[in-house]
Amino acid sequence: MDDEFLSVADVARILKISRSTVQRWCHAGKLPAAKIGKAYRIRRADLDRWYEEKEKRARKQKRAPAVMKQREVGVPREMGFLATRKASE
Repeated sequence: MDDEFLSVADVARILKISRSTVQRWCHAGKLPAAKIGKAYRIRRADLDRWYEEKEKRARKQKRAPAVMKQREVGVPREMGFLATRKASE
């Protein structure tokens, strides 16, 4: 059997987050998991797939938030690509 099952503590250690966060994600269905008795178990393959999907989404959204942050922190419009945009945008 090549399925490796991870505990909440294992996932928390791998992702470097708290156990309560992993439990909350499992309970909310954000992280694929099965509840066995009182404990959640996560397949290693499911965790890897979930993480890869999160990385893909982050890469796709990476540029848009950076533009917003520059505007929010008050980067002068004379600097960089923002100079070509209207002030009302």
